[in-house]
Amino acid sequence: DLPHTLEIILDIFGHTFLPGAISSIITIIMFWYVNHNIAYVILCWFILHMYLCLKFSKKISYYSEISAESQSTLAGKIVDLISNILSVRFFSRFSYEEKYLSNFQDHSTRKMNETFAYETKVKIVLGLLALLELFLTFWGSVYGLIN
Repeated sequence: DLPHTLEIILDIFGHTFLPGAISSIITIIMFWYVNHNIAYVILCWFILHMYLCLKFSKKISYYSEISAESQSTLAGKIVDLISNILSVRFFSRFSYEEKYLSNFQDHSTRKMNETFAYETKVKIVLGLLALLELFLTFWGSVYGLIN
């Protein structure tokens, strides 16, 4: 569904990326007039942050797709199980149905956890990058690199 996908992309670009990029550019320009060194630190941080976001987004997208497929399979199996409730097969093979479904639940849970773990790692790396930027700014101030 290309039109819907384009709408989502434009929405993300217009409401997430563009305001962040504009505010970062305005911040860099404002600090440029205050102190060039602070502006350089912020610019380097911005470029590195954008690079890391683009680099990590491909793998996050991959993990999310696998997790979504797993959740979709699990939903299909649950619907299949519910439709079998009325059948005699469910009553005669309850333990089989329960074990069969639990395998898909476990698989789905593992995939969701992998996605969450990777996204958490990315957030930690980006948070540490922001702390490094702050540290460099304060360190530069203390040692006279930034007046």
